[in-house]
Amino acid sequence: MGAPAVVSVPTGTSSPGSPIYIATGTDNALYVRSLTSGWQRLSTGVTYCLDNPAGVVANLFAGLLLTVGCQGRDHALWLGQAPITAGSLPVMGDFRSAGGVLVTGPAVAWMTGFGEPMLFANGTDGHVWIRALGNPPMDWSPMTTVSGRRLSCLGHPAAAAVWVPNTGPRGGTMPALFACHGTDGRVWLSEWNRFGQGWSDAFTIGGQAVNGVAVAVNPDSATVYVQGTDSGVWRNTVLNDPPHTSSGWSTLGGTAIGGTGAAALLLARNTPP
Repeated sequence: MGAPAVVSVPTGTSSPGSPIYIATGTDNALYVRSLTSGWQRLSTGVTYCLDNPAGVVANLFAGLLLTVGCQGRDHALWLGQAPITAGSLPVMGDFRSAGGVLVTGPAVAWMTGFGEPMLFANGTDGHVWIRALGNPPMDWSPMTTVSGRRLSCLGHPAAAAVWVPNTGPRGGTMPALFACHGTDGRVWLSEWNRFGQGWSDAFTIGGQAVNGVAVAVNPDSATVYVQGTDSGVWRNTVLNDPPHTSSGWSTLGGTAIGGTGAAALLLARNTPP
């Protein structure tokens, strides 16, 4: 029913995060598991999701908060939130609608400065739309780059951010990356300026993707994962410095269906607050 969402849950100050996996079942409900616990229903309420879900954990003052989004039966984006702790599986209540009209599963990233998750969706017009649920919340708007260009994607998009403390004028900076399967089949990226100046013009790292992509962002680099035309999983790592420098594509093998999911297993201090 689409690629699973992989979410990093911080485990401590000096240990990398632990992954949980969230997937859409054949009954269109959402299920969650970890490396040590088997699949269970994510929500106690009624959920009906299409394609892949998306998820992110924020390291807030009050504790860790998990946000999960999916394309609902009505093709709007539906969201659920719940506290989470390392070593246990989350349980959510009812999801709420964030509106919009999606044609694929969404992406979600916690973007410091907005105070709530940033939502990404492929719209019916063939372009990417975004919505920030801050205070006050922003409505859906076209995703545009610093030069005013719009992005077009096939398959579910991907987005992730990382917090780099002790840098910048606000106690830290937050590089983020958006990735998608472009209309030409190649993988395209747009970087969020770590000082909050907007999304860069899109650039390609080549490849030939099938369905949606996944991205794992670390303080110094980001790795993009795709389902290739051979149905295997391929990866390409992009460096922050020098910018747009990549390792080139290499295969991890296997057989993927419905695209890919990924997350960087971040330290607690690098999990966006």
